[in-house]
Amino acid sequence: MTVCVELLSALRQQAGVESLTVQVPAAGKPSVLLALQALEALPRVQALGLLEGAALRKGVLAFVRTPGGTLHRVFHPDAQSLAEGQTLVLATAVEGG
Repeated sequence: MTVCVELLSALRQQAGVESLTVQVPAAGKPSVLLALQALEALPRVQALGLLEGAALRKGVLAFVRTPGGTLHRVFHPDAQSLAEGQTLVLATAVEGG
């Protein structure tokens, strides 16, 4: 399955692109974790360090956008499935305020 990944804020600046597409293995149930692992295999994204094992690295936020535009926050990448037409959106947390 092909998944579109949008990068926001600092992740966009570090990777030098707004979005990428990745191939998620078709075996089993496609998950956010599998999409992130496929993303981290890309040379321009490896340096971002999105994951710590099977969890999001501290400060990385992940959301799934449905075709209707609704965003759902992802807390556990291995437990969140992906469906055709959904977009994975990644951002960094901002502290202070």
